[in-house]
Amino acid sequence: MRDQTKQSFERFLSLPDYTAQPNRAHATQQYPRFEIRTVRATPLGDPDESDLAAIVYLSHDNPRIRRANPDLTPEKREGLYTLWFQSNAMSFALLERIPPDANGVSIIGNTAILPLLQKTMDRISQQELAVINLRPEDICGAGETHEVLLLDTWVLHPDYQDSEWLGWLRKRHFGYGNALVLKHISMFWNPGGRQALRLYAEPDAQSMLRLLPRLGFHQHSTTQIGEPLLLLEYPPSGRPSPEDAVKRRYIREVVEKVRVCRSW
Repeated sequence: MRDQTKQSFERFLSLPDYTAQPNRAHATQQYPRFEIRTVRATPLGDPDESDLAAIVYLSHDNPRIRRANPDLTPEKREGLYTLWFQSNAMSFALLERIPPDANGVSIIGNTAILPLLQKTMDRISQQELAVINLRPEDICGAGETHEVLLLDTWVLHPDYQDSEWLGWLRKRHFGYGNALVLKHISMFWNPGGRQALRLYAEPDAQSMLRLLPRLGFHQHSTTQIGEPLLLLEYPPSGRPSPEDAVKRRYIREVVEKVRVCRSW
């Protein structure tokens, strides 16, 4: 179990060297550049159409995410993400490959993190509110104080998943698929500040349900759609014990990586 925990944390502790990448002008197929950015906005404040199409595709094309809310068609998903974006444009982060790969894919990863008040999160944990029913008035806007973060989505393009069939050449994200999560968290939370981190997640796959507890998440409640609602707190609450001392050490090291990502 300790080896599994260490391996899980290594995904976030072995970050790539962001400054060692080629710049945009010199990036090639063999030596690409990876950038993490938010979804672009139109002059009217709507999400850029191509960015929005990419994040809708990444989620709806993923069977595990699609099965979590089967009634959420691509059109409804596009509308939901538009509402969330209009509430807070930092809610969506993209991992972009420069140049696009041989198949023309440039947006290879996406995270959705929603800044919320605790009372809104309590409605979710008490099954009074489903995550997909969050509306702009429920989400803290830019410059507004938030109390918790909800990690709603973390997905990579199928060509960039960490597992593959033996014998197929894997297109690698060079670790930036994992750094994407930390960088996005750093847009909302400053590890050097006074605010504690309360990060919730509603896993939509067994793989995530296995991974997150190894990273220090614990089950807080169950959501309206019957999925576990997990919570990670930093600094951790309660007294340390021999059972969680090593995990707490790794969490401190990951927090330092969030600090590094904040400077990118």
